[in-house]
Amino acid sequence: MNMLLKGAAVAAVASFMIASSANAAVNVTTTAGAPDPGPQAGESVLFNFNGATPGLSGDYALVSGSSSGVYAAPAGDASQYLVVPGVVNSAGTATLDLTTVLAGLYTNTFSFYWGSVDTYNTLKLYDKSHTLIDTIFGNTLPPANGNQVDANSNIRVNFALTGASRDLGYLEFTSNGKAFELDDISFATSAVPEPATWAMMIAGFGLAGTAIRRRRSTFVVA
Repeated sequence: MNMLLKGAAVAAVASFMIASSANAAVNVTTTAGAPDPGPQAGESVLFNFNGATPGLSGDYALVSGSSSGVYAAPAGDASQYLVVPGVVNSAGTATLDLTTVLAGLYTNTFSFYWGSVDTYNTLKLYDKSHTLIDTIFGNTLPPANGNQVDANSNIRVNFALTGASRDLGYLEFTSNGKAFELDDISFATSAVPEPATWAMMIAGFGLAGTAIRRRRSTFVVA
């Protein structure tokens, strides 16, 4: 694999917007890589795949470097990364269970470095009850041509979540060919409000509404 990169300027290519395939509450943008431009503001890397990864199951391998016809390191990535399927099968799926690491938390944003994006790569997002939130297909991230060094095919994919989609619980990576390569999944989260907090908020809204209604009904007789 030729790892010579065409100038540092490619890392500064502007993000562009793509349409979310199923749920408007998931907003997806990409930032050109080669190498990885890094997490979004406020995010921390929770999965770098440099060792055993709790919650990861299915058909995958943790590798470094490249193997011709099997997997290729995301451009500029010299560390260990995740490849789906593993080194044996030609197609497969791996699931990352986030329910432990994100227990009691909502996800505001997350991102990861996606290497040599192909049309046969697919990402699915599920909530903590394993209900499908959204599906992202490789062909919605043009050029999706599997180029192993191009900044536009090795990208940081950024997700902004709102509404019910913030209850993120699982990420499912599928490739129907060799291969889906990714690294450094990062998250920005906030605490899920306690039930008592929700009750106080609702009560507060009710009192505010009552006060407004009373104020509107007040009049002065001349």
